[in-house]
Amino acid sequence: MLQYEAGAYEYSDQKAVIHGRPAAETVAAEAARRDARRVLVVASRSLSRQTDAIRSIVAALGPRHAGTFDDVVAHSPLSCVLDLVGRIRALDPDLILSVGGGSVIDLVKVARIADAAGAGDGPAVLAIRAGVDESGTMAPSPHPAPRCPHITVPTTMSGAEFGSVGASVDPETHTKVAFLSRSFPAETVIYDPAITLLTPEWLWLSTGIRAVDHAVEGIMSRAPSAYVDGLALHALRLLGDGLKAVSARPDDLAARATCQLGVWLASSGIMKVSYGASHGIGHQLGAVAGVPHGHTSCVMLPHVVALNSPSMPERAEWVRMALDPAAPSAARALHDLIAGLGLPRTLDAVSVPRDAWQRIAESALANPWVRSNPVPLRTADDVLALLGQANTGQVD
Repeated sequence: MLQYEAGAYEYSDQKAVIHGRPAAETVAAEAARRDARRVLVVASRSLSRQTDAIRSIVAALGPRHAGTFDDVVAHSPLSCVLDLVGRIRALDPDLILSVGGGSVIDLVKVARIADAAGAGDGPAVLAIRAGVDESGTMAPSPHPAPRCPHITVPTTMSGAEFGSVGASVDPETHTKVAFLSRSFPAETVIYDPAITLLTPEWLWLSTGIRAVDHAVEGIMSRAPSAYVDGLALHALRLLGDGLKAVSARPDDLAARATCQLGVWLASSGIMKVSYGASHGIGHQLGAVAGVPHGHTSCVMLPHVVALNSPSMPERAEWVRMALDPAAPSAARALHDLIAGLGLPRTLDAVSVPRDAWQRIAESALANPWVRSNPVPLRTADDVLALLGQANTGQVD
């Protein structure tokens, strides 16, 4: 009989997920419902300056719009956090709207608590980072309540909108620093499949694999949850079908909506169960080598699953059956899905230089999700061996 250890599942303080509706009119309705008078819009440069998406939202907000911040840098470095903190203090918004992917959403998360904590420089922001013990257990970031709520229109499948963890890159150490707060999940998530047509196809599909990663490492956790298992397994079915359909027909809005529902379900495990080394090493691939979040999962996930599967064969079998019952293993099902989408599968393919491997391996050992991987990775050599396997792009 399947058994779970005693535990608790803590629900996030989110109000709503609105899906399948146009972004601009839904944002305007949400701002009106909240009687927000000074809405700060945070968006990527590409959306803000190269499309009509942000202009349409600003027009729908009308006089409720207080300003737009679009100087967003990938992986949310500390300098970018401080720039946004300055804008928040100058405009004193009563609602922040983020429009974009994981970097945009994480930026808002960290900037809100940095503002609340009175941080004015990098060391002050780092002072409120999450604590991490040797087992990978994280302690919350210390901060007062943020000054205003955060709502979001995600344009990728990173799942950052649901996570109580956020991250920023420390440029001095080239490490991704984690922050943990109950205030991080966006109060309202607005899923508009049409706005995702503006997202480059490689980014949409690769962040879809990031969502798959959330589901898989949630299921194959060293401390699993029955609640997460149920949602994550159905997420894999939705994501597997939706990603293949979008790859075949990029303008298929129904398939994009299916993907968004998969992200919602897959994200149920973020900071609710302990993840593994695909997430943990992926963070350092981003911090050290600038690899996009989605691509880190494309490269690492099949190999981490191959490593962990012998220690949890029943759970690996669940993953295999949800993704591809014809595949010989869960790792192979993931490999074939990623290959079929035309996404990169090796470190060389995502331009990680060989002379960076050692630094990635050493810095990964401090990551909470490397520490909580079901099969222990105790030394830099353990991580280097996994990186070497990942660079082959092949699994058994």
